[in-house]
Amino acid sequence: MKLIGRHTITVQVTDRHIANGHKSSCSFCPVALALTEVGWRGIVVGTDSFAVDSGALTIPLPKIAQDFISDFDHDRPVKPFDFEIPVTTALWLSL
Repeated sequence: MKLIGRHTITVQVTDRHIANGHKSSCSFCPVALALTEVGWRGIVVGTDSFAVDSGALTIPLPKIAQDFISDFDHDRPVKPFDFEIPVTTALWLSL
């Protein structure tokens, strides 16, 4: 499979992800739960990036997601949001 042009996936962090998310959890924070719903497995979320397939591929997170993670982990108020991930062929194939 070859991707042509610019492709993105929109990730939606919902109220449900926030309610079910675990503070300071790489695999069960709201962002990790939302990324898992997109279809990736073995998600590990850091403060500025996430890994797919338990580290096989690392993708930077946009600032809005980084700020959300910091706020959530520090018990500051958060609300649902969306962010986009640019999709490379490798990332697409990991779905």
